[in-house]
Amino acid sequence: MPNLSSESRSAVPNSGQQERNPLVRPLVLYLLIVVAFAAIEWGYAGINAHVLHSVYPRTSPLFDPLDRYSDWTNFLPRAAHTGEPGMQTRIDLGLPYPYPLPSIYLFVLFLRLFADPTRAYIVFTVAAFALATIFFSAYLRNIKASGLTQAVVWITLLLGSPAAFLLDRGNIEVFLWLFVLSGLVCFVRDWKYLAAIFFAIAACMKIYPALYFLLFIPRRQFKALALGVVATAVFSLLALAAVGPTIPAALRDMSGSAKYLRDAQITAVAEGDLRFDHSLLGEYKQLDFTILAARHLASPGHEPHFNRSVSAYSILAPLLFVFIYLGRLRRMPLLNQFAVLTILSVLLPYVSYEYTLVHIYLVLGVFLVFLNQDVRSGRTKVEPRRAKQILVSFAILTAPISFLALEHFQGQIKCLALCSLMALFLFNEMPSSVFADSSRAASLTD
Repeated sequence: MPNLSSESRSAVPNSGQQERNPLVRPLVLYLLIVVAFAAIEWGYAGINAHVLHSVYPRTSPLFDPLDRYSDWTNFLPRAAHTGEPGMQTRIDLGLPYPYPLPSIYLFVLFLRLFADPTRAYIVFTVAAFALATIFFSAYLRNIKASGLTQAVVWITLLLGSPAAFLLDRGNIEVFLWLFVLSGLVCFVRDWKYLAAIFFAIAACMKIYPALYFLLFIPRRQFKALALGVVATAVFSLLALAAVGPTIPAALRDMSGSAKYLRDAQITAVAEGDLRFDHSLLGEYKQLDFTILAARHLASPGHEPHFNRSVSAYSILAPLLFVFIYLGRLRRMPLLNQFAVLTILSVLLPYVSYEYTLVHIYLVLGVFLVFLNQDVRSGRTKVEPRRAKQILVSFAILTAPISFLALEHFQGQIKCLALCSLMALFLFNEMPSSVFADSSRAASLTD
């Protein structure tokens, strides 16, 4: 096996000799995939929009431009009446609110602070991703990461699909991403109680960030774990009480929103949305719908429903998680645990759209730190082919794919990439300095 400690040398040769770092090629391959896919997708969309004057979806790899920012603007009218009787059930306020109630106060905050809450949301989202990237880039400079690593970070921000899709939809996932990022930073610095609070804030707004409480178990930080669980419950109850008129009434009113979400997106095909759904259930729904359509058994207005499949998935998805966690994940280094928990959080929900892949940015970030801190020092060794497989999976997840996915199967291709990435993290231990478990011996081999 080549000596991987040469990673510490600069990506630019110091003595006129060609760089022989075996991790250069995987990083270059990642960059080539993301840049090439972005050029193809946006070039194809530009030609169709401005030369051929085609219609969506050929004019953009993102969501329908007619619905831009609608995940934000659709719920501002309802949020403006938060605290008023019947706010959740009033049909004159537009679509039912589909998220756990604590998240509605994000809308309320922007409504009260800004005259134009939509513009403020756009500025906030752009600033959040830009500043996070700047700080991470500065951290990489401090650990003397290679120039190629810096290029991966910035190209991912500028050309990657998840952040652009999130902004285009106007989705609140940016706030959850920031809370999870803050919790991760606190966790690696061993600020365990603050990490638990950040994870709890995210978990009360959407359920899946609660998976990160499991990170406290390997360190035996059970008080932090308990704090996170209790804080999630308290934040949720306070939100229900504030919306009112009572906690039971608020829960009862929420059932209408839950039924709407189930009928409109979970048990239904929702074909325009399904192409962006990378959940395991979405993979099955797309496969079944495609087969039925090919047999002329499904057509617009006569789409299949998946009531039985959803009922079965409600049992199978938790069982799959328990099997993965108890069967293998709980004994692995924390980098592996964080990576797989994040992947499962965007793979197992009933629906999981493109914008949730911003959480994969965090996994990519810790993996890049692992390469520069641990692989380059020789504490952990990684075969170049294994690094290539991991970075190719990351590239498929972060790159825009619409035309290349026949404008129907983007989410399903990314689901397969998620499964590939999860397998790579499940079967290759990566003890790392960033999670303070690099003392464990590990080797990534074929």
